[in-house]
Amino acid sequence: CHNHPSGNLDISQPDKDLTTKVNKAGDFLDIKLLDHIIIAGNNYVSFADEGIIND
Repeated sequence: CHNHPSGNLDISQPDKDLTTKVNKAGDFLDIKLLDHIIIAGNNYVSFADEGIIND
């Protein structure tokens, strides 16, 4: 989870790249990444809900 203080909920390529790196680290440690959430103000976007992270 991280925040976008700008209020922009768009998922950027660096956001996707970070998620890929965290997921690979989790694989190495046998930890499953369930979601990555971006918070902007009172709103959020979920990578799992957007289909970016799959089961």
